Order: sequence, then structure tokens, then C-alpha cells
Amino acid sequence: METLELSIHGMHCDGCANRLSSTLSKLTGIEKADVSYRNQSATIEFDPEQVTTDAIRNATAKAGFTIKPTPHTPPETPGNSS
Repeated sequence: METLELSIHGMHCDGCANRLSSTLSKLTGIEKADVSYRNQSATIEFDPEQVTTDAIRNATAKAGFTIKPTPHTPPETPGNSS
């Protein structure tokens, strides 16, 4: 398992955080998705053999949120940006 910490932009309430958590949890390979409206962040435990960070980013974008760059955010794979 690996842990991915993301800073999320676009959450306006706890309902937004719950929606993103539910969306991420449905991805195969996601063990746990803790999303915090208060901290505007997501901590995701995942199996990198089952799901990629690009897939997590894409699911976040499809749910209507943006990932803010942080020192802990891994770079996107070249050619796979959304």
C-alpha cells in the first residue's frame, strides 16, 4: 500500500468532501480515502498495482475538484495529464 496526500480545491462543504471520498472509494485498489473539507485535503491509501495516481487525479477532476500542487503531490505522468 502507498499513501497519497493531496490538497483539494473546490470543496465548499462537508457534503463535497463526502462526495469525493465516495467517488475515490469506488476505485479498484483504493483501501481508504479520508477527505477533509476543513483541511481542504485528501489522504488516500491505495495499491499502486491496481490503481495509478493519474486515475485518482482523473476521478477527482470528474467529481468536480482540482488538486492544488503541494511538495508531496507526485508529478503527473508525461502525456497523461487531464
